[in-house]
Amino acid sequence: MKLASWSLLGVATLLTACASAPKYMDKVEPQGNIAPLKVQEILVAAQNDLIKVNLILENKDSEPVNYRYRVRWQNVDGFQIWDDEPWKPMLIHGKEKQVVTVVAPSAKASDFRFLLQR
Repeated sequence: MKLASWSLLGVATLLTACASAPKYMDKVEPQGNIAPLKVQEILVAAQNDLIKVNLILENKDSEPVNYRYRVRWQNVDGFQIWDDEPWKPMLIHGKEKQVVTVVAPSAKASDFRFLLQR
């Protein structure tokens, strides 16, 4: 009974800590001023031993914004494990949210940096 109580307390503490700070925001590297784009959320999951990342962007302006992105995949030691991807151009309409989904090219990738540029 005591073990279950401690487990619940640990889970509650973990959920509170996760809710208080935006996760993975330090993984986004703006290349210059990206306003009016705002990163709303970053979701990370495992898919067949690969990292899957969903980046949710919002255009705070009423005008459409052209931007581009690429992902730099890294191993557990922080070394880049894949060549730089080409920049991928995207358009996000005014006051719109958009989800960008990427999957690691190799199971060796254990971390990432998401580069954004206007």
